[in-house]
Amino acid sequence: MSEHMLRALNLAKQGEGAVSPNPMVGCVLVKDGQIVGEGYHQVYGGPHAEINALKAAGKNAEGATVYVTLEPCCHVGHTGPCTAALIAANVAGVVVAMRDPNPLVAGNGIELLRKAGIHVVEGEYEEEARFLNEKYLTRVEKKRPWVIAKWAMTLDGKIASRTGSSQWISSDASRLRTHQLREQADAILVGSGTVFKDDPCLTVRLPGKTMRRHPLRIILNSSASIPLESRLVQTAKEFPLLIGIDAAAPLSNVKQLKDAGCEILVLPERLQISCSHNGERRRPDLRSQEHGDMSEREKHQKEYEEVQKSTERLKFLFAELARRGITNLLVEGGGTLLGSLFDAKFMDEVHVFIAPKFIGGKGAVSPMMGLGIAVMRDSLNLNAPTVEMIGPDIYVHGKLGAS
Repeated sequence: MSEHMLRALNLAKQGEGAVSPNPMVGCVLVKDGQIVGEGYHQVYGGPHAEINALKAAGKNAEGATVYVTLEPCCHVGHTGPCTAALIAANVAGVVVAMRDPNPLVAGNGIELLRKAGIHVVEGEYEEEARFLNEKYLTRVEKKRPWVIAKWAMTLDGKIASRTGSSQWISSDASRLRTHQLREQADAILVGSGTVFKDDPCLTVRLPGKTMRRHPLRIILNSSASIPLESRLVQTAKEFPLLIGIDAAAPLSNVKQLKDAGCEILVLPERLQISCSHNGERRRPDLRSQEHGDMSEREKHQKEYEEVQKSTERLKFLFAELARRGITNLLVEGGGTLLGSLFDAKFMDEVHVFIAPKFIGGKGAVSPMMGLGIAVMRDSLNLNAPTVEMIGPDIYVHGKLGAS
């Protein structure tokens, strides 16, 4: 394995948060055992990693071996094709960590290089390259964004009191970290309950920092009844706001929101899509109710159907977001929406801020509602979670996986 590919992978990481919806890519040019040029994709719409590395190498690019973390592109987007630039520079060989699953590339870049007489080696540090761009790969391969769930809760597991009071559970330091998470996101999603209860703005506010772009704000509000005086609607002409509604939403409500600068997306009432994750159909485990009466069985069947309906609508929404190039989706609640994501197995990453406070009460709100699991062996775990102290709060974050 080459130390040069490791260098390219480390370079690629420097583009995190700035290149989405493009992947992070690093490139190193080596000649006579020495690095003669290197670069990475620095900003969306800017030169790709190969172009930056070729520019740094200058005339030394001729006869060099190129180490690149992702297959060079062969189509015209915001920039020209990197394959053409590599061929024109007369490089001797290209080592590619992994192929680009983007249908516009998908092996065609490698084929063009080989047809030009350039020796191509594939698969060096492929696992590391896939890990680096797992969010991009989720969008391209699964047709949905990488979903990051975030919430703040008390030590007894509540996100609001029985009256709906929730401001503020977490500390100022934790809320600053939330804005840093928003900065990395392409879009932020919340349910309408959060809008009515908290009147959030969902913008990125970091001290002393001017944002290059703000994430798309997305609200699920079936009746299109979000108040026109809400901070979200009031700022819709400045910061993009997408509202997912039902087809039956009152036309007068829809018109008012459109006039205020909101974009409207009509979500289907019902789709013929199975409630599944990675192709596996999941039905509720009713073994614990097998001796119960029929009404109990009917209750659980109805709950399952609601999960299926919610999953289908989320799948439709996520496919639309992926089509728009949304790679990182931050979901900030509330409990109903987070529960739907959990039931549908659409959570990829979780960030939880736990405040050393207690609310109590069976009517207090939990972070994830929905159906939930029936038996403990079906639970999801955080893989290698990170635990930090932020001010007085405990901050736990990591990626979700099966138990």
